[in-house]
Amino acid sequence: MKGILVGPNMVKAIMEGRKTVTRRLIKFPPASRLGEWEPSTLGGEGLYDSHHRPVSVAEYPVMWHTRTGQCVAPSYRVGETVYVKEKALYWDGGAGGCSDVIYADNPEIPHLLEDNNRLLMVREQERAIHGADVIGKWQWRSPMSMPEWAARTFLVIKSARPERLQEITDEDAVKEGVETRDWVWRYEFEVRPGKGA
Repeated sequence: MKGILVGPNMVKAIMEGRKTVTRRLIKFPPASRLGEWEPSTLGGEGLYDSHHRPVSVAEYPVMWHTRTGQCVAPSYRVGETVYVKEKALYWDGGAGGCSDVIYADNPEIPHLLEDNNRLLMVREQERAIHGADVIGKWQWRSPMSMPEWAARTFLVIKSARPERLQEITDEDAVKEGVETRDWVWRYEFEVRPGKGA
């Protein structure tokens, strides 16, 4: 099963049911400067997604290059289940094993880390006295390396389609987890040459 990386605030929005849509940049392969990338439900034989799996173009739209005929399919297929990768503490029980996972939004984390430091100091002192190894501690791991077994949230892909970011609607912004009552600053600027220009 593939994982999908989601920021901490967005994990919370997913868990609260406020986020039901996410967007990812399309990674296009190098193509001819002539022609453009366009969405299409048509394509040739031998079409593969970004994970090198064969794709039936009837499943969902693809992006294709008008000059070269290259196609790019979404990374996640409709109906596929993916797990959410998030920041977490892992209990390293020694000998490479992990026995527990505590997610970054858990309010007990400061206490766990304080206990962890105390425990490590005691074990280090005992090790110096008895020659024993220090075994087990809580460690942060990157969300990028979260394995499927440690995930607590799974998403089923309902649809996949190419879309320009500026086409986002207010309704979709809410599905992205944006709270509409929040205000933001919009900065418009002009470019001014520096001293060396």
